[in-house]
Amino acid sequence: FRPFLKDKSILIYNGIPEIVYPTSNHDTSKVKLLFVGRLSKEKGIMELIQAIISLKRQGINNIILDIWGEGVDRCLLEDTIKKEKLENFIFLKGYAPSMKIPRQNYDIAIMPSPHEAFGRVTVEFMMAGLPVIGCNGGATSEIIENGISGLLYNSITELVSQLQVLIVDKDKRKLLGQNAKIRAKQFFSEQAYINNINNLFDSLWI
Repeated sequence: FRPFLKDKSILIYNGIPEIVYPTSNHDTSKVKLLFVGRLSKEKGIMELIQAIISLKRQGINNIILDIWGEGVDRCLLEDTIKKEKLENFIFLKGYAPSMKIPRQNYDIAIMPSPHEAFGRVTVEFMMAGLPVIGCNGGATSEIIENGISGLLYNSITELVSQLQVLIVDKDKRKLLGQNAKIRAKQFFSEQAYINNINNLFDSLWI
């Protein structure tokens, strides 16, 4: 709307509540990847599956991808997982309320949707201190600072490369996750939303 409203518009992001997670108890011999969202092709889920297939063919076997969600393409995903013999790598966890997903038990989160609007799921990943690899489309590139609070990719090849980096480099995972949590609290928390609304109201009376 900016071309029509010119400088009369102010962007205020939604506020996402912070969730306090218990201490992680997952098996550290595996790097656990997390996807949360609707199981449909427009969410980029098949591209993520292709990336896992590529990693497996390269001999990277210390990974697990948990997929939380339901959708019209569940059967397609099940068939692909079976066809590619990925039953020990990819697990369809089904639907769970957002607050019930144990994000503390994961190492890397992926947001593969190419046309995501304000990605609440992405911010929830960041709030949990997870490094997020996101498709460089929609508003994901507004949420993630590439190379600072997460990583952005433009192709499956780039997604595979970035997964390789974070799977191997635990310190980089930790640093990106810490930066992601700081950024999420600063710009996308409920308190940030309240402050922005108050500032907007204050500006109307100046």
